[in-house]
Amino acid sequence: MRRFLALTFAVFVSAPLMLAQTGAGSPGVSPAPQEPGEPLRVSLLPGDPQSVAAVAAVKELMSDPAMSGIRFQVYPDLDLARADRRFLAESDLIVITPMNARAIAPLIDEDVREALATGGRAFAIGTGLQPLEELGASSEASLMPYVNAGGRANLVQLLRAALARSFRPGLTFAPPVAVPTKGFYDPVNERVFDTFDAFSAAYFERDPTARDRPWVGVVFSRTSITGSDVGLVRAVAAALEEKGLNALPVYSYPADSNIDDLLVDAVGASRVDAVVALSMKLGNTPEKGVPQMRRINAPIINAISLYSQSRANWEASKGGLDISERTWQLGGPELIGAVAPTVVASKEHVIDSTTGMSYVSTTPIPERIELLTARVQKWVHLRVTPAAEKRVALVYYNYLPPGPSGVGAYYLNVLPKSLWQVAQRLAKDGYTMPGAPQSEDELFAGVRAYGLNPLPDEDRAAYLDSIVSAGKAQLVAVSEYRTWFDGLPNKVRTEMVAQWGEPEDSTIMTWRDPQGKPYFVIPGQRWGNVYVGPQPTRGWEQLITAVLHSVSLPPHHQYLAYYLWLQRSFKPDAMIHLGTHATHEWRSTDAVGS
Repeated sequence: MRRFLALTFAVFVSAPLMLAQTGAGSPGVSPAPQEPGEPLRVSLLPGDPQSVAAVAAVKELMSDPAMSGIRFQVYPDLDLARADRRFLAESDLIVITPMNARAIAPLIDEDVREALATGGRAFAIGTGLQPLEELGASSEASLMPYVNAGGRANLVQLLRAALARSFRPGLTFAPPVAVPTKGFYDPVNERVFDTFDAFSAAYFERDPTARDRPWVGVVFSRTSITGSDVGLVRAVAAALEEKGLNALPVYSYPADSNIDDLLVDAVGASRVDAVVALSMKLGNTPEKGVPQMRRINAPIINAISLYSQSRANWEASKGGLDISERTWQLGGPELIGAVAPTVVASKEHVIDSTTGMSYVSTTPIPERIELLTARVQKWVHLRVTPAAEKRVALVYYNYLPPGPSGVGAYYLNVLPKSLWQVAQRLAKDGYTMPGAPQSEDELFAGVRAYGLNPLPDEDRAAYLDSIVSAGKAQLVAVSEYRTWFDGLPNKVRTEMVAQWGEPEDSTIMTWRDPQGKPYFVIPGQRWGNVYVGPQPTRGWEQLITAVLHSVSLPPHHQYLAYYLWLQRSFKPDAMIHLGTHATHEWRSTDAVGS
C-alpha cells in the first residue's frame, strides 16, 4: 500500500533543533513502505515567493542519481485553485510552505485528506498552521532551520532530509546554510558582501571606470535572494549602470531594519546620491523610518513591484494598483518621504521549459525600468547641478473658470503671494532669472496680461495675437508636435484622434504666422531658466465643469503639446504645480500607479 507523507511548514519561525547528517531519521519515525517498481511522488507547495527556488531545487535533485525513481511537482499558490491536483493527491511526500495557511487549506483539503485516509503522514512546521493541522497534519519542528534559512540550496537539503527519514534511509543531507541577514549584493555574480569596502573593490575590479560615478542604493528584500527571484534587482542595477550610475543593492532582515547602516559610512556621510526603494515600505512605523531617511539624506524613489497583478491585469485596469496594495505600497512610503512612485514589475505565472513546472516570478517591465532609472538620473542631476544652471517650471492652476479669477484656487493665495514667495526664494538661492518681476504688483500684472487661458466667450484670436506679438508666449509648431505625437504609443494616438481629430485640424490654442504656418500657443512668461505659466484646460467649446473631472476624456493636442514642450524643449530639472490638485489628476489613465 502506498504511504503518504504530508510535510507542511511556514516561513519566519525559528527553531533550535538541527537535523543530523546521518539520514537515519528522528526517533519514532520509521521509513514508509513503497510498492516495488512504483515511482515515489513528491509535491512541493512552496508559496509564491519561494516558487522560483523550489523549481530550481527540484531541477537540481532530478539530476542527482540518488533521486532516481522519484517524480516531483511544484504547485505555487497562484496555481492551486485551477491546477490539476491529481498528482498532489497521489503523492508520497507533500511539502508545503504556506505564506497564508488559512487561505490555502480549503484549496487542498480534499487532497490532503485523501493522502491521510490511505495511511499517510502529515508534518506541519511553523506557526499559524491550525487550518492545516485540522486536516490531520502534526507538528515537526526539527526541519524548521531549513525553512528559516530559505533558498534553493536549503530546499534541496530539506527534501533530502525528509526523504531520508521516511523513504530513503541512509540518504545523506547537509545542515542548512543561512543567507546573511543583511549585506551588499552583487546581482551579476549572485554574491553577498559583508562590507561596502569589499563590495566596492569587487565592483571596481569588474569596471574600473566606475570609480568616479555617483552611487545609487537599491534597497530590496532578502526574500528575493532566498527565493532565487533576483531578476528585478539585476534589471534595475543594469539599467542604472547604463545611465552612468553605480548600483549599490542592499538588504536587511527583518523588514529593512537598520538599512541606513548600509547606506551611510562610518562618519555618518551618505554613500549614495539617490535610493531606489524596491522595499522600504516603512510608513506604518514612521518612528523608525523617518530617522533612517534623515541619515541616508538622499531622495528615496518608490519603486513598486505589483504584489498580486500580472502586467496584463495591471495594464487593463483603470484603477491601476490593486486597492489592497495602495496603503502599504503608496501611502506608507509617502509618510516617510519616498517620492515618484513608479510601477516597475509584475507577478507572472511562468512555465519552466525544462520541467514543465510552474512558478510565480517577479518580472521586470522593461519600459517601466527605463522610466524609473531616468527619474533617478534626473534626481541625481538635480542634486549635483548648481542652482544657476537649474531650470524650473512653475505651473499654476487656471481652469475654473479660465481667466484672471481662476488662478490657483479660491481658498489659496497663489497669485500673487505664493508665486511671489517662490520666485523670491529662487532668486535668493541663485537661480538664473533675468527679467523676473521686481514686485508683487508687477508679477500680478504680468500673469493677468500674458499668463492666462482665455475665457470661452472672449475673442481668443485677439488674445493669442496679443501675447504672441508681445513675446510672452511659447510657440510649438504643429509640424514639430506632429513628430512628437507620432512617436507616442498607438493607443494614446488613437484615443486622441477619435476625440479631437488630427493635430493639423486642431483649433484649440492655435495661432498662424503671416505665412500661415500653424502653432500651438503656450501662455506664460520665461525668466531665463524659470518658466511660469498656466496649466492647459481639459476641454474646449464644451461645458467646462462637465469635463473637468472626466476620467475618460483624453487630453487635447495643445494640452499634450504643453507638456511635451516642457519635456523636450524647455527641459526643466523640476516642475512645480501650484494651486489646487490640477487637471492632470483626471487624465484617462490608471487612477493609481500609472
